Amino acid sequence: MGIVTLDCARIGGSGLAAVDRIARKRLEARRCGCELVLTNPSEELLELIRFAGLGKCLLGVEVQRQPE
Repeated sequence: MGIVTLDCARIGGSGLAAVDRIARKRLEARRCGCELVLTNPSEELLELIRFAGLGKCLLGVEVQRQPE
């Protein structure tokens, strides 16, 4: 199974539209037999994903943070 990396540093804003785009990318990756991995997500984006109930359980996104 392949891995698709999505660099969240380029995602403008941390609203629900961003969460929707991530969810759509995850679906597209799964259809191709790949997993989606987020890199450089902001804390606001992570909180919104959790708040929406779309954490690892539902969205299937493995969140990776870069060391600061």
